[in-house]
Amino acid sequence: MSQSTPWRPQPPSISDPEEGEADLTYLGEEVESPSGVEMGDTPEGEPEKARPNWIKRAKDAFRFSTSYIDSNYRKIWDDSIRAFNNQHSQDSKYNTELFRKRSNLFRPKTRAIIRKNEAAAAAAFFSNIDLIDVTPTNQSDKSELISAEVTKQLLQYRLSKTIPWFQVCMGGIQDAQVQGAVAAHVHWRFFEKHDEDGERLQLEDKPVIDLVPIENLRIDPSADWMDPVGTSPYLIHLIPMYWCDVKDRMRYPNPKGQTWKEYQPSLVFGRMWENTDDSTRQARINVSQDPNQQKREVSDYDIVWIHRHIHRFDGEDWEFYTIASEKMLTNPEPLRETVWHGQRPYVLGKVVLETHKPLATPVPQLVRPLQEEANDLQNQRMDNVKLVLNKRWFAKRGKNVDLASLVRNVPGGITLLDDPETDVKEIEWQDVTSSSYLEQDRVDGDFSDLMGNFNPMQVQAQRTGRESTNTMRMLQGPTNLLTEYMLKTYVETFVQPVLRLVMLLEQHYESNITLINLAGQKADVFKRFGTSQVTDAVLDTELNISVNVGMGATDPVMKLQRFVYALGAFVNISKIPPPGIDLKEVWKELAGLSGYQDGARFVLDGANPEVQKLQQQVKALMAQLQKSPMGKLQTTRETNQSRERIAHEGNVVKLALGKQKHESEARKMIGQHILDTEMASNERQGAVEDRDFERQGAVEDRIVDRAGAIQDRNLARQGTVEDRNFTAAQAKPQKLERDPAVEQLTQVVTAMVGGMEDLAKGMSSLAQSIHEEHEGEKERRSQPEKPRKRKGRARLPSGGEMEFEMEEA
Repeated sequence: MSQSTPWRPQPPSISDPEEGEADLTYLGEEVESPSGVEMGDTPEGEPEKARPNWIKRAKDAFRFSTSYIDSNYRKIWDDSIRAFNNQHSQDSKYNTELFRKRSNLFRPKTRAIIRKNEAAAAAAFFSNIDLIDVTPTNQSDKSELISAEVTKQLLQYRLSKTIPWFQVCMGGIQDAQVQGAVAAHVHWRFFEKHDEDGERLQLEDKPVIDLVPIENLRIDPSADWMDPVGTSPYLIHLIPMYWCDVKDRMRYPNPKGQTWKEYQPSLVFGRMWENTDDSTRQARINVSQDPNQQKREVSDYDIVWIHRHIHRFDGEDWEFYTIASEKMLTNPEPLRETVWHGQRPYVLGKVVLETHKPLATPVPQLVRPLQEEANDLQNQRMDNVKLVLNKRWFAKRGKNVDLASLVRNVPGGITLLDDPETDVKEIEWQDVTSSSYLEQDRVDGDFSDLMGNFNPMQVQAQRTGRESTNTMRMLQGPTNLLTEYMLKTYVETFVQPVLRLVMLLEQHYESNITLINLAGQKADVFKRFGTSQVTDAVLDTELNISVNVGMGATDPVMKLQRFVYALGAFVNISKIPPPGIDLKEVWKELAGLSGYQDGARFVLDGANPEVQKLQQQVKALMAQLQKSPMGKLQTTRETNQSRERIAHEGNVVKLALGKQKHESEARKMIGQHILDTEMASNERQGAVEDRDFERQGAVEDRIVDRAGAIQDRNLARQGTVEDRNFTAAQAKPQKLERDPAVEQLTQVVTAMVGGMEDLAKGMSSLAQSIHEEHEGEKERRSQPEKPRKRKGRARLPSGGEMEFEMEEA
C-alpha cells in the first residue's frame, strides 16, 4: 500500500519508488540557472544545455502530481460527484450497518442548485442567435473590419453546425460546479482516407472542443491561480484510446508526418501501466464496473492510456507522447512546431473565485454542511413519523409474547400474552414534525443565501404570502446577482479563452473557400465595404472576441424590460442632450446596465446620433408642413403637375419607340437581303479562286519538275564529257595539246553546259518565287477578312428612300 494516500489504497497504476531509487535532486538540477542569470539568457561562451532525461522527468512529474491529487483533491471530487448524484459520501454514517434499517434519504438540494444555475446559463447564453461578437483592434482599418465581420460569421457557423456548443457550454458549467474546475482541449481535427485509386473517401477538417475530465489532467499544485495552465512547468493529459487507434498511429503518420513508436501488446497492456481504480471516474458514471478497465472480447477495442506531456525546459515548451508515462511514443519536439500559435491548447476555468488556489472548491463542498444537516433533519423527521404511526413496545424477557404480531401491527390483529398488564408496555412518541419543518426552512434559507437560489416557497412560509410583484422582485434581486456573478466568472475564465483559441484556429487552418465566401455574403462585406471576394489572407489579423452575456442576463423578462427602459431613456436624452455629452458613451453605459456587455452591435456603422437626431427633426417638420392646408394644396398641385408631365413624356417616348422599331425592322430586312446576296457571291468567287489556285499550283509543280530533270541531264552530260576528256588527256596528253580543234570543241561544250546551268538556276528561282507567292496567298486566304462597309439606298414601302451602311461578312 502506498504512503501517499491516507484515506484509501493507492491505485495499482501508480507505484511509489523504492528507497534510494528516486533521484530527488533531479528536477532541481535540471532547471537550476547560473547565479545572476535570468531564465532564458545564455551567457557568452557557455555551451548549450544538454537535453534532460525526458522519460524520467515524465515519470517523476506524473508520480508527484497524482500523489498530490490523491491526497488533497480525490476525496473532495468523489464526494462532490456523489452529492450531485444524490448519494451520501463514502464516509457517511448512513452507509454503516447501524443505519441500514433507518431512514437514509438524501435531499436533492445540491443538484437542484446546480440545475437552476444551468438553466440560468442557458437563458443567458442562448437567448440570442448571435452567440459572440468579434471586433477589430483598430476600428479605422478597413481590412480589420472585414476580417472581424467574416470571422464572426465563420465562428457562428462553426458553433452552430460543427461544434456542439450547447453541450460544451452546459457541460462545462456543470463540471465547474461539481468539481470546482472545467478543462477543455481546443484543437483542429484533420483526417482523410484514400482508396486504392487515390480517391478521397473520408474527410474531417474542423475545429474541436473536447471537455477533459479534471482527473485526467495533471498540473503542478504550485501554479499561479490566475493562469494555472500557462504557469505550470508541466502539463499531462491522460487520454484513453482504443488499441486499434493506437496501432493506426503506430503504422500511419498523422497529417504532420509523425508516427508513434511501435510496441508489442504484451508491453502495452502491462498492469502497472493501467489507470485502474480511478474512484472519481467511477463515482461519476455511478456504476460498479469501470468501462475503461474491462477486458473486451475483441482485443482491438481494449483501452490503452496514452499520456500527452508538455514540459517547459530552458524557457520553451516541449511536447511528447508516452504510454502511461512509462514508454516513449514520440521524440520530444518544441510545442511551436506542433501547435501553430505556440500556446498550450488547454483552458482551465471555474465558477468560484478563490485566490491563490489553482483548483477552486466545488459547489457541493461549499454547501456540504448544510446538505448534511438537511439530510439529518429529513431522516429524523421520517423516523419520528414512522415511530408515531408504528409505536415501539417493551416486552418482558422470557414471557410468552407474540412478537411477530407486535412487529406487524396489523389493524384488527390479536397479540397473545400471558399477562397483558405487565408483559408488554406501550411507548408513546411526541410528534415533532412542525418544529422540524421550521428548522428545514432555516437551512433552506442558508442555502439560498450562500448559492443565490431564490425559492418563492420560502417567502410564503416566512411572510404573509400576499407580497406584491415588486416586493418579490426585490427579494429575488440579490439571489439573481449571485447567479450572474457566477456566470460572469465562468465567461471570463473559460468561455472567452476557449473561443479565442477557436478563433486562432479558424484564422490559420480554415481553407474552405466556399465557407469563407458564404461568411462574407452573410456579413454583407460588398455592401458595407465594397469587397466582393474574401480570401484566406483576410482572416489573418489581430481581433478581439467577446460573448454576448453580461450582468443581468439571467432573467429574460427583466432583461427585456431593462433594455426597453434603457432605449427609452436614450431617446429622451437624445432629444435635448446636455452640452458636452457624448451620446455614444451614454448608450454604452445604458446597454451595460441593461445586461449587455457591449451595446455597439445595436448601432449601425458610421451612425452619428446627433446627425440622426437632426434628420429625424427634418422629417418631423416636413410631415407637419404636409399636414397644414397650404401644404396639402401645394402637395396636390405638385402631384397633378408631376402626373401631367409624366403622361406627356410617356406618350412621346411611346411614339419615338414605335417609329424607331419600324425603321429598325426595315433596315434589318434590307440589310439581311444584301448580306445574303453578298455571301452567295463571295462563296462563288471563292470556289473559282480555289480552282484557279489549284491549277496554277499544278502547272508550277510541273515546271519545277521539268527544270530539275533538265538540270540533272546537263550535269550528267557534263560529267561524262569531263571524264572522257580526262581519260583522253591521260592517254594522249601531247596530242590534245597539239590539236586546236579538240580544244575548241571542248570550250564550246563547256560554254553550252554553263548556259544550261544558268537556265536551270533561273527556272529554279522562278519556281521558288511562284511557290512563295502561292504560300502567301494561302496564308492570306486563311486569315479572316476585315469587314468592309458598303453604302446603299433602299426604297421604303411608304414611298421614300433610305440610305444605309452595313458591313460585309
